This record gives sequence, structure tokens and C-alpha cells, in this order.
Amino acid sequence: MVEFFGGDYRNDSEALAIIFAALANNMTGVGTARDKSQYAQINTDVRELNYQELQSLPRKSRLIRRVIELFPNDAIKAWYKLKFGEDVGVDPQDVQQYLREVKGNYRECFRRAASLGRQYGDAFILLAIADGRAPDEPVDEGRIESIRWVKVVRRNQLYPDYYGRWRGNATDPEHYRLNTIKNEVSEDENRGSTWGSKWHRDRVLRFSGDRLLDDDVITQNGGYNDSIIQAMFSAWASWEQGLAASSAMLQDYDQFTLGIKGMSEMLKGNISSKELKALGLDDDADELTKQRVVMERMYRRALMLDRGRSVVRGMMYDMEDELPGSIQRRYQGADKIMDRLEDAWAASTGIPKFKLYNQIGSTGISTGVQAATILKFEWASQVNDWADENIREPLERLCKYAMLAKDSPTGGHLPSSWEVELPLAVNLSPLEQVELQKMVAERDSKNISLGIYSAQEARRQYEKAEFDHNLVLEPRDTRDTTAPASDEDSDEEVDVTRNGKGQRRSDEMRLDDATTVQRIIDWQGFKVGLQYLPFQYRHGRLLSAAYGHFQKTKGADGMALDVYVGTKLNSPKVYAIAQQINGEFDEEKMVIGVDSQDEAIQIFIKAMPPEFFGGIREMSLDELRGYRTDAADGILSDNEWEELSQISAADFVSVAEGVLDVETREDLQGKTLVELKAIAAERGLGEPARYRNRKAAWIELIQRSNK
Repeated sequence: MVEFFGGDYRNDSEALAIIFAALANNMTGVGTARDKSQYAQINTDVRELNYQELQSLPRKSRLIRRVIELFPNDAIKAWYKLKFGEDVGVDPQDVQQYLREVKGNYRECFRRAASLGRQYGDAFILLAIADGRAPDEPVDEGRIESIRWVKVVRRNQLYPDYYGRWRGNATDPEHYRLNTIKNEVSEDENRGSTWGSKWHRDRVLRFSGDRLLDDDVITQNGGYNDSIIQAMFSAWASWEQGLAASSAMLQDYDQFTLGIKGMSEMLKGNISSKELKALGLDDDADELTKQRVVMERMYRRALMLDRGRSVVRGMMYDMEDELPGSIQRRYQGADKIMDRLEDAWAASTGIPKFKLYNQIGSTGISTGVQAATILKFEWASQVNDWADENIREPLERLCKYAMLAKDSPTGGHLPSSWEVELPLAVNLSPLEQVELQKMVAERDSKNISLGIYSAQEARRQYEKAEFDHNLVLEPRDTRDTTAPASDEDSDEEVDVTRNGKGQRRSDEMRLDDATTVQRIIDWQGFKVGLQYLPFQYRHGRLLSAAYGHFQKTKGADGMALDVYVGTKLNSPKVYAIAQQINGEFDEEKMVIGVDSQDEAIQIFIKAMPPEFFGGIREMSLDELRGYRTDAADGILSDNEWEELSQISAADFVSVAEGVLDVETREDLQGKTLVELKAIAAERGLGEPARYRNRKAAWIELIQRSNK
């Protein structure tokens, strides 16, 4: 204790100042025992919300419900795309369609389970997988026949199975038990879905809210994670109380004053005879009676004035004896306090403030379209991150089971390379969509001219209900198109360029000019190098005829003549088709191996977009010989012609027929779905009665025809 200016001053809080305060001042008491802030405490106790409270709060507050549902709803709207890294003869969308046909609506189940998981801490989807095993056994991936149904259960309907202690990881128990009597499945599907039945974790998809990483904490919590409401409840309650307090403050402190002359004397009982008579009292009334009557009259007067002010927004008063007024108060800083409470509540939800309140502040959309687009992409990115963390694993597991199912489009075959893509979904305004389509059109124009994809493939962007700038290209089978020519096909070195000089047109539609020749045939004294055989892909299109060039020829463009080769090689007819690009003439494409003009046109339009067709004419053999560069004066001698005419075209015919010569199931399994369809079409077999997008159905159809 120290004497200071005649008074006592305590300085025994030096130790506290060192421990608790970075700044201490004995004169002011900051950081010492006299500092009231040193006695403040943060309450670390967690008040766990019970099931009824978690159930009622979203019904009480639309904002809490919005916090629960925003991420799941937007993530399920964006949904997913299944992709294969190899050509398995099945469209990945067929697998997604298979899942859509599973009883229970799996997409809606994902939305409900994700929302309920955020609300209660955990929710689950039960998978009824027909693999010959009981629900409490692991899934036998090699024996999955089908997925029968999917069903959502809440946290209180399924609990982790343990006996006195956890078996394995507390966050991922091996088994769960049903705690519900109600069954929503038919009797033949009811196996294992009764009360108390055990389910293996392989058959359960789990969706969590606020994940608890500490095993001890999750064990104390009954094996469940926390609801997202739990962590934000205190901030939400403070914000709600702040709103209520602000409203009450404005009402309670909205006061008026009324001055009355002689009020103090009247309260003392000093009332004249005239005033006593007005109050209904005699002169001999005692002091207490006088005071009571005066106070009652004043109360009634004040009450009537308040009612009048509330109803008519005005006030009647006695100009001689009464003087009305009001108390002026300033609530400076109150709005900032409310903003801080609002920010704290919004931050605790994990959702951007503009999205939570469905409005944009001064730095949002009001600054222009560009800022609005930035905010949309920001929210879409957050939704994508949430989906990657919360629904990717359940989706991948369900898709894997679907592909392993024997009755699925893949027939139980799991591709060696596949993935679940979670797209970034951004809802653009009409103006933004127009701008996007303009940029995509410029991209497509360049890529189509380069031969990267066809106009028909680009058209698919507009065939859906909404414009989708993502392109899905047709599969390109490169296994055969890159095969080198064998020695037995030709005894001479084959030049892989069209004019034999290694020259290449600047027009990128001809990037395939250097494609290796696979076959060389002889036709009417010409050697034809076949770079593509029937049922191979060129520019993303399946060819119905072979494609190559006349060797030792030179066209008007200085390059060898292009030619489509049909199977009727005994026909001497030659047709020249004018190919045009962007409405302008490009070059002529020859067609041989056909009997008619219509056959030639059909071969061309199947290989190239229809808008590339610019007309057709029949060409004589003499005119064709005029393009030769290996004969004197462009004319063959009789002996040379006789020698060349003896060469058979059997090589090419055998190639064309060899594609159709399929006998064993193993050979058919090696074909793509497109090749199988082409074989069936060539044989006039029609289509399978069921499962038109499955290889197994087409193989069975072809094998029946072989028999």
C-alpha cells in the first residue's frame, strides 16, 4: 500500500498486469486490479442443442433454413458428369440414366441427405445392393447384380453400432443399426430394413454437417458430428437479441413531455376552492384525498394525450396551463453495432453475406455487370469446393457400384480410367449468355476449319434445354488409323504426302494429309493409297467408305487427287464432288467404287458436314488420266494398260468385307459399340429389342445372325 496525494493507492496487481496486460498504467488502472476488463471471462461451455431444437429452429427462422439448404441445393443443381478415359462402347450418361431409374430418386436423396446432415449433424442413404450378401456384410463388388433402391434416413433413425466401446475408427464405424419401425419399401425389398437391423458401411452413404475431427469428441457426441446450427447459434441469438433490443430502444425512448403550471403545488395539496370544485372535492377534504385525486387526474390526462398522439399523430393541450415537448436522443453508433453483430452471424454460417441475405451491398452488383459476374463465380466456386468435400465420395462410390452391376449399361465392367466431374455452375444473365455464345461461335469457327471437330458436334451445344459451351466429341478410334503399311501391300516406298514432295496446304482442314497409308490397291491403271479404311474415323466422323488419294497424280492445287473408295471396284465410274468451305469452293473430291451419282453423294455427306457439298459431276477416265504425272504425255501405252488392268482389287474388297467377317464372341468384344452398330446395319439386322446402348445386346444380335 502506497500513500499518494493523501489517499491510498493499490499497486499489488503488478503480477496480474504482467500476465494479463500488454499495457499497464498505474495512474489510470489499465491492466491493474482496478481494471474491470481483467475480471471478464469467456464462457467456453458448449450448450448442446437437442434434437427438438434442431428440428424447430429452421422452421422458426427462414435464415437458418437458408443457411442449411443453400449449399446442398446449388450443388445438386450443378450435379455431376461421369467421364470415361477410354472408349468402352458405352456413353457415360447411360450409367447416369441407369441410376435415375433406381427406385428412390437418387438425386433427390442426395439433396435431402446433404441438407439433413447439415441440420442434424449426420444423415445417411441406405443402398439396397443385390450381391447375394446380407446388409451387414461388405459389398461383393464382383457379384453385384443390380442396385434395387436407395433411401434417406435421419440421424435419429440410424446409429453407429458399438458395444461399450467403438469398433475401429469412431468417425467411420464398420456397422450401423436402424432405429426406425416405419418401412417405405415393398415386402420383397424389405430384407434387412427392419428395426434393429445391422448395415455394413459399404452399403451406407454418410453426409455430415460440421465434422468433428477429435475421436473423443465424436464419441462423446454419440458417434455423430455437429449440426452447423450448433456453432452459429450463439452469434445468431446475439444478432436476434440486438434486433429486438434496437426495436425496444426506439419504442421505449420515444417520449414526450407535458409541462403543467402549478403542478408541484397541486401535488402538495395546495389547491384553491375553484380547483377543488373542478376536481369534485369539498373544502374540508383532507390532504391525502386531494393528492390522490390530483394524481389520478394527471394520469388520465397523460394517458389520453399518449393515445391521441398514437392515433392522430397530434396532441391537444391547454395553451395557458400546459406546455408540450419531447426528449431528443441520438443513437449514434447503434447502426455500427448492429452491423458488427450481423457480420459475426454471417461469418459463423460460412456463407457470403450477399448470398445469405440475398442482396448486394455497396461494393456488389450495383458497381456493374462485371462485379455481379465476379460474385457469381465466387459463389459457384464455393459451392464447388463444398461439393468436392461433401458429395464427391458418396457419388464416386455409388457410380462405381452402378458400373459394376451386371444389369447396368457397362454390364459389370469397370473402366480402367473414369472420374466424377463436379462442374462449376454459374447462372449467367441473358446479356452474359449472348456474350458467351459469341465467343464460343468464334472458337467453333476456328476449330471446325482446323478439323478438330465437326459442325455437327458443335451443334450439340445448342440442342439441350440450355446452351452448354462444353463439347463432347465423338470417340475417335486411332488404333487402326495409325497402323503402318505392311511390306506385302507394296514393294515400293510410299510417300506419305499427297504430291510426293512433302508439301502441305495451309488449309488446316487437311491436317490428315500425312496420315500413313494402310493399303494400296490398283484401280483402272491407278494406284490408290488408302489412308482410312471403312468404319474408321476421320474428322470425328465414321467413314462408310475408304479414303485416300490417287498416287502419282497432281491436281490444280499441286497436290494428289483425293478420293473416296466404295466397294464396287468393277465400276469404271468416277464422280468429282465440289467441296466448299464457308460457302467458297475449296477443291474437288473424287469418288470411285460406286454405280450412281446418289451413292457418291451419300458417301461424301456421311464423311463431311452437309454444308461442305457444293455439287457433283461425272468425270471420264480420260480426264482422270490427265492428272497423272508418271506416264509420257499423260497417256499409258497399250502394254502398260494391259499389265495394270490384270491387277485385282481383291485386297481392298477383303478389307471391306473383313470388317464384317466376325465369328467369335471374343472378336466382337474387341469392337466398339459404333463398329457393332455398323456391322448390324451392313447385314440389315435392325436393332436389339432392348438395351440399344449396350454392347452385349448388339453382340447377341450379330451372333444370332451368324448362326
